[in-house]
Amino acid sequence: MNADLFDDPLDRVLHAALPAPALPGGLRAAVRAAVQREAADALALQRAELEAERARQLAALRQGFVQIRRDTLAMVVGVAFTTGVLATVALPWLRSQLGLELSVLLPSLALTIGLAIGAGAWAQHLGGAAWHARWGQWRAALGF
Repeated sequence: MNADLFDDPLDRVLHAALPAPALPGGLRAAVRAAVQREAADALALQRAELEAERARQLAALRQGFVQIRRDTLAMVVGVAFTTGVLATVALPWLRSQLGLELSVLLPSLALTIGLAIGAGAWAQHLGGAAWHARWGQWRAALGF
């Protein structure tokens, strides 16, 4: 059975027997004001949440920046120390083996290191991961 068949006549009879009460004066204005207050409160809450999220992200970004600076400083100090140790040990040995003076040996060594760093940067720029994988396969094939 369809409930609408009984509801429609019942609604008509109730509407005729019981008239709808009049709305109190200013109800629509009060409802609109309540909706506007709620919207303003929701907007203020959303703004506070977004500002808090922004503050958290900014703090994380600053912490990451400090971490990068600290790591970079540690790397520079480590490289400088290692270079000093290697120069102290390697230069006398290279001079005795190659018979070169330091005025020729140092620029040659700097050029070789610079070329190696540049080649590594270009290799990484031109597809370092794929190149590295092929290098690993080549080394495995040769038994290195």
